[in-house]
Amino acid sequence: MRSNLKKTRNLWIFTVMIALLAIAMPAAAQRPPRVVPDHGDALVGRLPRGYAGLEPAANALIPSRSGAGLDADIARIGSLLQAASMTGDTRLVARADALLAHQPMRSDNPDVLRLRAYSAQHRHDFSGALRLLDQLINVQPRNASARLSRAEVQLVQGRIDKARADCRALALGIDADTGLLCAASLALRTGGYIEASALLDRLLDQFKSTDSRRAFALLARAEVAGRAGDADADARYRAAVTASPGDIRTRVSYARYLRRVGRDAEVEQVLAGSEQSDTAQLQRTLAAVAGKRGNAQSLVASQSRRYELAHAMGSQPEMRDEAEFLLVVKQRPDQALALALRNFEQQRDHEDVDILVRAANAAHQPAALDGLHAWQRVQGTASADNAGGQP
Repeated sequence: MRSNLKKTRNLWIFTVMIALLAIAMPAAAQRPPRVVPDHGDALVGRLPRGYAGLEPAANALIPSRSGAGLDADIARIGSLLQAASMTGDTRLVARADALLAHQPMRSDNPDVLRLRAYSAQHRHDFSGALRLLDQLINVQPRNASARLSRAEVQLVQGRIDKARADCRALALGIDADTGLLCAASLALRTGGYIEASALLDRLLDQFKSTDSRRAFALLARAEVAGRAGDADADARYRAAVTASPGDIRTRVSYARYLRRVGRDAEVEQVLAGSEQSDTAQLQRTLAAVAGKRGNAQSLVASQSRRYELAHAMGSQPEMRDEAEFLLVVKQRPDQALALALRNFEQQRDHEDVDILVRAANAAHQPAALDGLHAWQRVQGTASADNAGGQP
């Protein structure tokens, strides 16, 4: 039992580290549209090679209330959510949710609360995630991973002041290293690139190669270098990819950097094999369009079908991604702006601000940015936000 619980805690820490800052990955946050097969022989879905170990056993959906059965369920759910974070595959989140649905809704089990909170983040139910994390922290005030995860959600929603409070609590009395990671994320978000670089360099010097936090710190350091325009940004991104070759979040971030510096031709190779992620496919599409590649038309058609199917099934695709598709590919700035404004109501990270600014500029509607400017003044993020460049 102790072994299973230790494994579960490690999985949780790892998935929190992968998700921090982005939050963004975020195409993985929406549930896939549900389609009812019209005959019994229909192939509903085929998971990629290597997923077999994540499939629940025949009796896996039988609720386990306590003991080894509950530990096994928690470990399985943690594995599914970890894999979803790494691959961007929403089907894995759906499988995790199916298992979570069989746990008592009023469960005060800390592991169940953590997993429910992380699942809510994947689905962009940030208010629900915060309620669960608040409940967990009330039970375990010194739970470092819960504090870090709550800071993450606050950062996504643009509540910089509240995220800072959790970072301070981590750094001063709970877990100094996790607190420094949290502080580095805050500095990156508010444009403090020198501070973020110093904090991350310090942590990278002391993290062992086997420490899962090192991979997160490598990616954060690459993002700092990329946003600051440092000459070593590309080398840092390659180091991050080498450390986590299967992590779609890292590769998507690198792809965005390559697009920003005009190296669209390299995006295809970086994102090879990432078809299960809508965000990765969007980056491939945008790079192909910008580079006028031969596969641009087919990628555009495929991305259009993804969005059309999602809407037909009553599912909202990642609004930030769809807004960029409408702006860059379809050249419909008014529609892109409307979607970017809706997205800004719940997500206010760097890329969310960027697409809003670009859409407002393209639509010639400067007044649409009044809410953004008011928020920037209150939260002190203006220096960090791109004034309309490519994300």
